Amino acid sequence: METEDLQDELKRFLRDRKYLVILDDVWAPEVVIDLLRALVLNLKGSRVLVTTRIDGVVLLAFPDKRITLERLSEKESKELFYRTAFPRDENHECAEQVTQLANKIVSKCKGIPLAIVSIGRLLLVRDKTEEEFRHIHDQLDWELINNPSLEHVRKYSLLELHLPSDKLEELLPIFNLVSRGLSF
Repeated sequence: METEDLQDELKRFLRDRKYLVILDDVWAPEVVIDLLRALVLNLKGSRVLVTTRIDGVVLLAFPDKRITLERLSEKESKELFYRTAFPRDENHECAEQVTQLANKIVSKCKGIPLAIVSIGRLLLVRDKTEEEFRHIHDQLDWELINNPSLEHVRKYSLLELHLPSDKLEELLPIFNLVSRGLSF
């Protein structure tokens, strides 16, 4: 079936219905534009919710309909990172020899929760050694130098780059379940 045929079919289906469409973490404005072409403006109270970190996608929304989330404070960023990277530790603390590196890693995330959680989860499955923390810190430095906005780096791509293949194979079924909306 061609794209136009799918759009026509969707329009017929939605014509007399109230609907809610949610697009999470949209990276390309074209995705929203294509979706809007396929939807019916039927005045039934339907809504489209789009989350993004890309300015070009944000600009597609009416200014009075945009909600911009604030970045976390340094304290909130550290709390989120330590809870994510060290969930088994009662106080969510790391060894003293890596605390300084951990704090540098957190500051590089610039208060962005997705970045903090992604790096925290990455460290969750790694050895908690100074060498591992330094490797992640240096890799993050390289990414920031070569891609200052980090807008194109997806959360799972960081995991894939740094997970040993045996760990990745263990985690893929979990990613599949999480992507289907199941939680643990």
